[in-house]
Amino acid sequence: MRRASRNLVQLTGALFLSLVALHGSSNPLFAGNCPRVGALETVAETGASPVGSVCVTFRGLAASTGVSCFWDHPYRDPSAAWLAASLWDELLACRDGVRPGPDDRVNHPDSYDLKTLTVGENAYSVSLKDKGEEGRTLVFLRLERQTKTSPLSD
Repeated sequence: MRRASRNLVQLTGALFLSLVALHGSSNPLFAGNCPRVGALETVAETGASPVGSVCVTFRGLAASTGVSCFWDHPYRDPSAAWLAASLWDELLACRDGVRPGPDDRVNHPDSYDLKTLTVGENAYSVSLKDKGEEGRTLVFLRLERQTKTSPLSD
């Protein structure tokens, strides 16, 4: 079952990248083709996670709320790095935001890679985390909303 789920994630990512190549991120028709980002943004309301992921909602500091979804892969499996890259590409194609400069990123080579995008009051991130002792690599897609009027449920 895990292999079938991973194959579906890979197929979904390949289809997404094909759509990017055909339509381009600036095409207004492309705006609705953001399945994983769109699912992340509505997890609290719909209960539907991006395909193959496990999601949780959370309360952060300063009245922020958010959603964090992850995909589990065998330790350092190349499909984990591929998924992280395709999530980041989807995020950049679907949301127009500000990326921090190189000095603002958290990056621990060989164990943790984090990329962030700020869109208004929303902070999106994609991270790749190796868990050697657990024999797995996790890919996270996260959204944290900084407003007090977040639509995320209590």
